[in-house]
This record gives sequence, structure tokens and C-alpha cells, in this order.
Amino acid sequence: RSLRDLLETEGFSFSTDQLLSFILDIAKGMRYLESKNIIHRDLAARNILVRDENGMLIAKVADLGMGRNATKDVYYSKDDS
Repeated sequence: RSLRDLLETEGFSFSTDQLLSFILDIAKGMRYLESKNIIHRDLAARNILVRDENGMLIAKVADLGMGRNATKDVYYSKDDS
């Protein structure tokens, strides 16, 4: 289930170690996507999947529906219209 769903049902009763583990898992996932030149573009709690692996909650970056390949020729700019 998503991190958002988990937070809504479990509240914010996670230990500091568990929260730091989530942060590390998410950072590793984002680093992996960056290594593949993919920009996620919608990183949010609803797009982080959490599952139990042998009693340890593991967070995984999901939902690449808005993901884009990034090359050095791609630029993003704000549209003022």
C-alpha cells in the first residue's frame, strides 16, 4: 500500500529509525532513476509503496506515469501564460 495510506491509518507513530529507513529507501530509488536519466516528476507519499519484508517496512518509489527521459538537451522552464 502507499505511504499516504499507511500514514492515514497508522498515524505518525513510526520510530525515528523507521522514518530514516524510509528516507534512505526513497533516496536510493530516486538515485537509481537519476542514473537511468529518468525524471520522476510526481514524487509524493501516494507514489511511495511500502511493504513488509521479514518484519521490516521497505519503501519503494512507484508510479512513473509522469516520468520522462532526461538528456542534457532537455530543459524545463516556467510558462508565464
